[in-house]
Amino acid sequence: MALFPLQQTMVLNPLIPKPTMLLSVIIPYYNIEDKLLIRCVNSVLNAGMNEEDYEIILVDDGSERPPVQTEEYFIDNRQIRWSPMLHRGLGAARNHGTKQARGEYILYLDADDYLYAGTFLPVWEETVRSHCDIMRFGYRFCTSIEEEHPKQPATPTFSQPVDGNTYMQTHHLPGMACVYLFRKTLRTDVGLNFSEKGFIEDEAFTTILHYRARSVVESNTFVYAYYKRAGSITQNRSFDRQAQLSYGLFRAINDVYDFRRVLYADQLPTQGIDRKLNALTVDLIRRILTNDYWELEWIKYERLLQPLHLLPLKGCDYTFKYRMFSRLSNHSWGRSLLRTLLTLGIH
Repeated sequence: MALFPLQQTMVLNPLIPKPTMLLSVIIPYYNIEDKLLIRCVNSVLNAGMNEEDYEIILVDDGSERPPVQTEEYFIDNRQIRWSPMLHRGLGAARNHGTKQARGEYILYLDADDYLYAGTFLPVWEETVRSHCDIMRFGYRFCTSIEEEHPKQPATPTFSQPVDGNTYMQTHHLPGMACVYLFRKTLRTDVGLNFSEKGFIEDEAFTTILHYRARSVVESNTFVYAYYKRAGSITQNRSFDRQAQLSYGLFRAINDVYDFRRVLYADQLPTQGIDRKLNALTVDLIRRILTNDYWELEWIKYERLLQPLHLLPLKGCDYTFKYRMFSRLSNHSWGRSLLRTLLTLGIH
Protein backbone atom coordinates (compact mmCIF):
# COMPACT_ATOMS: atom_id res chain seq x y z
CA MET A 1 0.00 0.00 0.00
CA ALA A 2 1.26 3.47 -0.86
CA LEU A 3 2.44 5.62 2.01
CA PHE A 4 0.58 8.55 0.43
CA PRO A 5 -2.69 7.06 -0.95
CA LEU A 6 -4.58 9.10 -3.54
CA GLN A 7 -7.48 11.11 -2.18
CA GLN A 8 -11.02 10.47 -3.39
CA THR A 9 -12.64 13.72 -4.51
CA MET A 10 -15.56 14.69 -2.25
CA VAL A 11 -18.65 15.71 -4.21
CA LEU A 12 -21.07 18.02 -2.44
CA ASN A 13 -24.57 16.57 -2.74
CA PRO A 14 -27.61 18.75 -2.04
CA LEU A 15 -29.01 15.94 0.12
CA ILE A 16 -25.86 15.89 2.27
CA PRO A 17 -25.35 18.76 4.72
CA LYS A 18 -22.43 20.84 3.47
CA PRO A 19 -19.55 21.65 5.80
CA THR A 20 -20.17 24.52 8.22
CA MET A 21 -17.09 26.28 6.85
CA LEU A 22 -15.93 26.16 3.23
CA LEU A 23 -12.67 28.11 3.31
CA SER A 24 -9.94 28.84 5.85
CA VAL A 25 -7.51 31.62 4.91
CA ILE A 26 -4.32 31.18 6.94
CA ILE A 27 -2.07 34.24 7.34
CA PRO A 28 1.11 33.74 9.39
CA TYR A 29 3.13 36.79 10.37
CA TYR A 30 6.27 37.72 12.25
CA ASN A 31 7.18 41.33 13.14
CA ILE A 32 5.08 42.54 10.23
CA GLU A 33 4.26 46.23 9.68
CA ASP A 34 0.66 47.02 10.56
CA LYS A 35 -0.05 48.70 7.23
CA LEU A 36 1.00 45.56 5.34
CA LEU A 37 -1.00 43.18 7.51
CA ILE A 38 -4.10 45.38 7.38
CA ARG A 39 -3.80 45.54 3.57
CA CYS A 40 -3.52 41.75 3.45
CA VAL A 41 -6.52 41.05 5.70
CA ASN A 42 -8.70 43.66 4.00
CA SER A 43 -8.02 42.08 0.61
CA VAL A 44 -9.70 38.91 1.90
CA LEU A 45 -12.56 40.65 3.68
CA ASN A 46 -13.30 42.64 0.52
CA ALA A 47 -13.11 39.65 -1.84
CA GLY A 48 -16.91 39.32 -1.97
CA MET A 49 -17.40 35.90 -0.33
CA ASN A 50 -20.36 35.11 1.91
CA GLU A 51 -19.32 35.73 5.50
CA GLU A 52 -20.57 32.34 6.70
CA ASP A 53 -18.42 30.53 4.13
CA TYR A 54 -14.95 31.50 5.32
CA GLU A 55 -12.69 32.34 8.23
CA ILE A 56 -9.34 34.11 8.53
CA ILE A 57 -6.76 32.64 10.89
CA LEU A 58 -3.97 35.03 11.81
CA VAL A 59 -0.99 33.12 13.20
CA ASP A 60 1.44 35.24 15.22
CA ASP A 61 4.76 33.42 14.91
CA GLY A 62 6.11 34.79 18.20
CA SER A 63 6.44 38.40 17.07
CA GLU A 64 8.73 40.61 19.13
CA ARG A 65 6.68 43.59 17.94
CA PRO A 66 2.98 42.61 17.93
CA PRO A 67 0.84 44.43 15.32
CA VAL A 68 -1.13 46.42 17.87
CA GLN A 69 -2.83 48.67 15.30
CA THR A 70 -4.01 45.64 13.34
CA GLU A 71 -5.44 44.02 16.46
CA GLU A 72 -7.33 47.21 17.29
CA TYR A 73 -8.48 47.65 13.68
CA PHE A 74 -10.08 44.21 13.49
CA ILE A 75 -10.98 43.71 17.16
CA ASP A 76 -14.72 43.32 16.51
CA ASN A 77 -14.48 41.27 13.30
CA ARG A 78 -15.90 37.80 13.84
CA GLN A 79 -14.37 36.47 10.61
CA ILE A 80 -10.93 36.63 12.19
CA ARG A 81 -9.37 34.23 14.68
CA TRP A 82 -6.01 34.99 16.30
CA SER A 83 -3.66 32.10 17.04
CA PRO A 84 -0.35 32.97 18.73
CA MET A 85 2.60 30.57 18.99
CA LEU A 86 6.27 30.55 19.92
CA HIS A 87 8.58 31.66 17.11
CA ARG A 88 9.41 28.62 14.95
CA GLY A 89 9.36 29.92 11.37
CA LEU A 90 6.94 30.10 8.45
CA GLY A 91 6.58 26.37 7.89
CA ALA A 92 5.68 25.74 11.53
CA ALA A 93 3.28 28.71 11.53
CA ARG A 94 1.41 27.35 8.51
CA ASN A 95 1.22 23.91 10.12
CA HIS A 96 -0.08 25.52 13.31
CA GLY A 97 -2.74 27.47 11.44
CA THR A 98 -3.90 24.43 9.49
CA LYS A 99 -4.53 22.53 12.72
CA GLN A 100 -6.98 25.29 13.70
CA ALA A 101 -8.68 25.41 10.27
CA ARG A 102 -12.34 24.43 9.96
CA GLY A 103 -12.70 25.00 6.23
CA GLU A 104 -13.03 22.37 3.52
CA TYR A 105 -10.47 24.33 1.47
CA ILE A 106 -7.27 26.09 2.50
CA LEU A 107 -5.69 29.27 1.18
CA TYR A 108 -2.31 30.41 2.50
CA LEU A 109 -1.57 34.11 2.29
CA ASP A 110 1.74 35.69 3.31
CA ALA A 111 1.20 38.72 5.52
CA ASP A 112 2.96 41.21 3.22
CA ASP A 113 1.07 40.02 0.13
CA TYR A 114 -2.57 40.50 -0.86
CA LEU A 115 -5.35 39.46 -3.24
CA TYR A 116 -6.01 41.73 -6.21
CA ALA A 117 -9.37 43.48 -5.94
CA GLY A 118 -12.23 41.78 -7.77
CA THR A 119 -10.25 38.69 -8.80
CA PHE A 120 -10.71 36.06 -6.12
CA LEU A 121 -14.49 35.56 -6.09
CA PRO A 122 -14.87 34.08 -9.62
CA VAL A 123 -11.97 31.70 -8.93
CA TRP A 124 -13.45 30.70 -5.60
CA GLU A 125 -16.93 30.15 -7.07
CA GLU A 126 -15.48 27.91 -9.79
CA THR A 127 -13.57 25.95 -7.14
CA VAL A 128 -16.80 25.25 -5.26
CA ARG A 129 -18.76 24.52 -8.44
CA SER A 130 -16.21 22.09 -9.88
CA HIS A 131 -15.36 20.40 -6.55
CA CYS A 132 -11.73 20.28 -7.70
CA ASP A 133 -9.00 19.24 -5.30
CA ILE A 134 -6.64 22.07 -6.31
CA MET A 135 -7.31 25.38 -8.04
CA ARG A 136 -4.23 27.19 -9.34
CA PHE A 137 -4.38 30.91 -10.15
CA GLY A 138 -1.97 33.52 -11.45
CA TYR A 139 0.30 35.88 -9.54
CA ARG A 140 2.33 39.00 -10.16
CA PHE A 141 5.29 40.49 -8.34
CA CYS A 142 4.85 44.00 -6.97
CA THR A 143 7.13 46.46 -5.20
CA SER A 144 4.76 49.25 -4.18
CA ILE A 145 3.05 49.61 -0.81
CA GLU A 146 0.06 50.94 -2.76
CA GLU A 147 -2.31 48.33 -4.13
CA GLU A 148 -1.79 47.60 -7.81
CA HIS A 149 -4.26 46.44 -10.45
CA PRO A 150 -2.58 44.36 -13.17
CA LYS A 151 -4.15 43.91 -16.57
CA GLN A 152 -6.37 40.85 -16.48
CA PRO A 153 -7.51 38.50 -19.26
CA ALA A 154 -10.64 39.73 -21.01
CA THR A 155 -12.51 36.61 -19.90
CA PRO A 156 -11.63 34.38 -16.94
CA THR A 157 -11.11 30.81 -18.13
CA PHE A 158 -10.59 27.52 -16.34
CA SER A 159 -8.83 24.43 -17.61
CA GLN A 160 -10.36 20.97 -17.70
CA PRO A 161 -9.55 19.03 -14.51
CA VAL A 162 -6.72 16.50 -14.67
CA ASP A 163 -5.03 14.43 -12.00
CA GLY A 164 -1.96 15.88 -10.31
CA ASN A 165 0.64 13.57 -11.84
CA THR A 166 -0.61 14.34 -15.35
CA TYR A 167 -0.68 18.07 -14.57
CA MET A 168 2.94 18.05 -13.37
CA GLN A 169 4.06 16.25 -16.54
CA THR A 170 2.93 19.14 -18.72
CA HIS A 171 3.16 22.23 -16.49
CA HIS A 172 5.77 24.15 -14.60
CA LEU A 173 4.70 23.90 -10.97
CA PRO A 174 5.39 27.02 -8.86
CA GLY A 175 6.60 26.02 -5.43
CA MET A 176 4.75 28.86 -3.69
CA ALA A 177 1.92 27.39 -1.62
CA CYS A 178 0.06 30.72 -1.78
CA VAL A 179 -1.00 30.43 -5.44
CA TYR A 180 -3.30 27.45 -4.88
CA LEU A 181 -6.63 26.76 -3.26
CA PHE A 182 -6.64 23.14 -2.13
CA ARG A 183 -8.84 20.65 -0.36
CA LYS A 184 -7.69 20.32 3.25
CA THR A 185 -7.98 16.52 3.31
CA LEU A 186 -5.20 16.26 0.71
CA ARG A 187 -2.75 17.04 3.49
CA THR A 188 -4.57 16.06 6.69
CA ASP A 189 -5.41 12.49 5.60
CA VAL A 190 -1.71 11.59 5.42
CA GLY A 191 -0.23 14.10 7.86
CA LEU A 192 1.46 16.13 5.12
CA ASN A 193 3.15 19.17 6.67
CA PHE A 194 5.48 21.97 5.68
CA SER A 195 9.12 21.46 6.53
CA GLU A 196 10.07 23.21 9.77
CA LYS A 197 13.82 22.81 9.27
CA GLY A 198 14.61 26.09 7.54
CA PHE A 199 13.86 27.92 4.30
CA ILE A 200 12.21 26.80 1.02
CA GLU A 201 9.46 25.08 3.00
CA ASP A 202 6.95 25.12 0.09
CA GLU A 203 8.54 23.02 -2.64
CA ALA A 204 8.20 19.47 -1.32
CA PHE A 205 4.80 20.28 0.18
CA THR A 206 3.23 21.57 -3.05
CA THR A 207 4.75 18.75 -5.11
CA ILE A 208 3.37 15.95 -2.93
CA LEU A 209 0.07 17.79 -2.57
CA HIS A 210 -0.36 17.90 -6.35
CA TYR A 211 0.55 14.26 -6.81
CA ARG A 212 -2.23 13.27 -4.43
CA ALA A 213 -4.85 15.38 -6.22
CA ARG A 214 -7.37 13.69 -8.49
CA SER A 215 -8.50 16.98 -10.03
CA VAL A 216 -6.35 20.06 -10.66
CA VAL A 217 -7.87 23.10 -12.39
CA GLU A 218 -5.98 26.20 -13.54
CA SER A 219 -7.34 29.73 -13.89
CA ASN A 220 -5.86 32.42 -16.14
CA THR A 221 -6.79 35.14 -13.64
CA PHE A 222 -4.06 36.99 -11.73
CA VAL A 223 -5.27 36.78 -8.14
CA TYR A 224 -2.16 36.99 -5.96
CA ALA A 225 0.08 40.02 -5.44
CA TYR A 226 3.52 38.90 -4.28
CA TYR A 227 5.16 41.86 -2.56
CA LYS A 228 8.95 41.90 -2.99
CA ARG A 229 9.82 43.62 0.26
CA ALA A 230 13.36 44.83 0.94
CA GLY A 231 14.82 42.87 3.84
CA SER A 232 12.55 39.87 3.42
CA ILE A 233 13.97 36.33 3.47
CA THR A 234 14.10 35.90 -0.29
CA GLN A 235 15.43 39.43 -0.96
CA ASN A 236 18.39 39.14 1.42
CA ARG A 237 21.47 38.82 -0.83
CA SER A 238 24.08 38.13 1.84
CA PHE A 239 26.28 35.09 1.26
CA ASP A 240 25.09 33.37 4.45
CA ARG A 241 21.42 33.81 3.60
CA GLN A 242 21.91 32.66 0.01
CA ALA A 243 23.79 29.60 1.27
CA GLN A 244 20.88 28.83 3.60
CA LEU A 245 18.39 29.16 0.75
CA SER A 246 20.48 26.88 -1.48
CA TYR A 247 20.66 24.21 1.17
CA GLY A 248 16.94 24.59 1.87
CA LEU A 249 16.29 23.95 -1.81
CA PHE A 250 18.52 20.86 -1.77
CA ARG A 251 16.64 19.58 1.27
CA ALA A 252 13.36 20.01 -0.65
CA ILE A 253 14.87 18.06 -3.57
CA ASN A 254 15.87 15.30 -1.18
CA ASP A 255 12.35 15.15 0.33
CA VAL A 256 10.74 14.91 -3.13
CA TYR A 257 13.28 12.23 -4.11
CA ASP A 258 12.37 10.21 -1.00
CA PHE A 259 8.69 10.51 -1.95
CA ARG A 260 9.53 9.27 -5.44
CA ARG A 261 11.24 6.21 -3.96
CA VAL A 262 8.01 5.35 -2.12
CA LEU A 263 6.02 5.68 -5.35
CA TYR A 264 8.52 3.55 -7.26
CA ALA A 265 8.41 0.83 -4.60
CA ASP A 266 4.62 0.78 -4.87
CA GLN A 267 4.83 0.68 -8.69
CA LEU A 268 3.00 3.99 -9.06
CA PRO A 269 3.66 6.45 -11.91
CA THR A 270 6.40 9.02 -11.30
CA GLN A 271 6.61 11.05 -14.52
CA GLY A 272 5.24 14.24 -12.92
CA ILE A 273 7.56 13.87 -9.94
CA ASP A 274 10.52 13.28 -12.29
CA ARG A 275 9.85 16.53 -14.11
CA LYS A 276 9.55 18.43 -10.85
CA LEU A 277 12.85 16.97 -9.58
CA ASN A 278 14.59 18.12 -12.75
CA ALA A 279 13.01 21.57 -12.44
CA LEU A 280 14.14 21.88 -8.82
CA THR A 281 17.65 20.86 -9.85
CA VAL A 282 17.63 23.62 -12.48
CA ASP A 283 16.55 26.10 -9.79
CA LEU A 284 19.40 24.99 -7.54
CA ILE A 285 21.96 25.25 -10.36
CA ARG A 286 20.76 28.76 -11.17
CA ARG A 287 21.09 29.72 -7.51
CA ILE A 288 24.62 28.23 -7.37
CA LEU A 289 25.78 30.00 -10.52
CA THR A 290 24.79 33.44 -9.21
CA ASN A 291 26.80 32.87 -6.02
CA ASP A 292 30.16 34.65 -5.64
CA TYR A 293 31.75 31.32 -4.66
CA TRP A 294 29.91 29.34 -7.29
CA GLU A 295 32.76 26.99 -8.23
CA LEU A 296 33.10 25.74 -4.66
CA GLU A 297 29.33 25.51 -4.33
CA TRP A 298 29.16 23.50 -7.56
CA ILE A 299 31.61 20.92 -6.23
CA LYS A 300 29.60 20.64 -3.00
CA TYR A 301 26.21 20.14 -4.64
CA GLU A 302 27.52 17.96 -7.44
CA ARG A 303 28.55 15.47 -4.77
CA LEU A 304 25.12 15.71 -3.14
CA LEU A 305 23.04 15.46 -6.33
CA GLN A 306 24.91 12.71 -8.17
CA PRO A 307 23.77 9.94 -5.77
CA LEU A 308 20.19 11.06 -6.48
CA HIS A 309 20.85 10.65 -10.24
CA LEU A 310 20.01 14.31 -10.84
CA LEU A 311 23.44 15.30 -12.16
CA PRO A 312 24.41 15.36 -14.94
CA LEU A 313 21.08 17.06 -15.64
CA LYS A 314 18.87 14.83 -17.79
CA GLY A 315 18.28 15.94 -21.39
CA CYS A 316 14.50 15.58 -21.27
CA ASP A 317 12.34 17.23 -23.92
CA TYR A 318 10.27 19.43 -21.58
CA THR A 319 10.89 22.81 -23.20
CA PHE A 320 13.49 24.38 -25.48
CA LYS A 321 14.83 26.44 -22.57
CA TYR A 322 15.23 23.33 -20.42
CA ARG A 323 17.04 21.44 -23.19
CA MET A 324 19.52 24.28 -23.69
CA PHE A 325 20.06 24.73 -19.95
CA SER A 326 20.72 21.03 -19.40
CA ARG A 327 23.26 20.89 -22.23
CA LEU A 328 25.16 23.93 -20.99
CA SER A 329 25.08 23.03 -17.28
CA ASN A 330 26.68 19.65 -17.93
CA HIS A 331 29.95 21.27 -19.13
CA SER A 332 32.31 23.59 -17.25
CA TRP A 333 32.45 26.09 -20.15
CA GLY A 334 28.65 25.98 -20.35
CA ARG A 335 28.28 26.76 -16.66
CA SER A 336 30.58 29.77 -17.07
CA LEU A 337 28.41 30.97 -19.94
CA LEU A 338 25.23 30.43 -17.95
CA ARG A 339 26.69 32.37 -15.03
CA THR A 340 27.45 35.30 -17.33
CA LEU A 341 23.94 35.26 -18.76
CA LEU A 342 22.31 34.99 -15.34
CA THR A 343 24.34 37.84 -13.84
CA LEU A 344 23.29 39.98 -16.82
CA GLY A 345 19.67 39.20 -16.02
CA ILE A 346 19.17 36.99 -19.07
CA HIS A 347 17.01 34.06 -17.93
